[in-house]
Amino acid sequence: MKKIQFKSPNKMLFESEFKTFNNAADLITTGNVVSNVQYSSYISKDYSLEKAFYKPYLQYLPTFIKCEINNRTAEGSKLILYCLKLHGLPVCWILTDSDHNLITSCRAGVHQYAKETSVLNEAIKYLTK
Repeated sequence: MKKIQFKSPNKMLFESEFKTFNNAADLITTGNVVSNVQYSSYISKDYSLEKAFYKPYLQYLPTFIKCEINNRTAEGSKLILYCLKLHGLPVCWILTDSDHNLITSCRAGVHQYAKETSVLNEAIKYLTK
């Protein structure tokens, strides 16, 4: 997992090809987080996606990730769902287990392809083993 470095007290050093996202990045880290560019939450059988996650973002969540969450939580797995966002719109989605092993990820398809892909690839370094 990549160690967080800060370029100022409220801005982390995030190096993707999406400069606007980089400048907005205050914190990208594991667990339950609400920051300028990240919303993430633990999800489990007892704490469902609908209870755990900020509802306006759920409309953008791809169906294949919802299915993965439902299948794994039904088996008793504890997961973390990450939504990296900019100006209220998702940039990418990352799903890990509670040990920070990557399960799946995808770009949101709202912003430019190369920029979203770059954010996704860089964020995975901070959120997974």
